[in-house]
Amino acid sequence: MIEKIIVAIDVIEISEFIEAFEKTKNTFKWYKIHSIFLREHKKIVNILRENNKKIFLDLKFFDIPATVEKHIKSISKFSDMFTVHLLSGKSCLKRVYETSQEVGITPVGVSVLTSFSDQDLREIGINQNTKEEVIKLVELGINSGISYFVCSHMEI
Repeated sequence: MIEKIIVAIDVIEISEFIEAFEKTKNTFKWYKIHSIFLREHKKIVNILRENNKKIFLDLKFFDIPATVEKHIKSISKFSDMFTVHLLSGKSCLKRVYETSQEVGITPVGVSVLTSFSDQDLREIGINQNTKEEVIKLVELGINSGISYFVCSHMEI
C-alpha cells in the first residue's frame, strides 16, 4: 500500500468518484477530496473510512482564527489532513497549529494558488513575484508551526 502519494479525486459526481476510487483503492492509502465532499459529505467519508483510507480534505480554510479553529474541530472526527491558506496570517496559523495538535489532524499550508500569475498578485496588492510570495508565505507557515505545504512543480 503506497502511503506517500495522495490521490486527488477532483470530481463532483458520485459515480465518477466510485469509478476512480475502485481503480486505485488497492494501491493507495491517501485520498484528497474537495468538490465531491461538498456535494456528498458523509457518503464519501464513509466510502473512504470503510476501506481504511486516510482523508485529505482540501477546503483551503481562510478566515479569522476563531472560525478556522471551529472548522478544524468540526472536521477532525473524519479527516486526517486539511488545507489552510497561509495568507490567513501568523496569529491564525499559530492557532491552526495548536488546534491541529490538540485534535490530532495535520494542517497543510497553501501559499499562492497555482492559477495566479504575477499580474494577478499585483491586482490584489501583492508586489512580489509568485516565487517570492510563495517563499515568504511558506516561511510564515514554518514559523507558525506548519510543516507541510502544497506547491506546484514551479515552486519546488
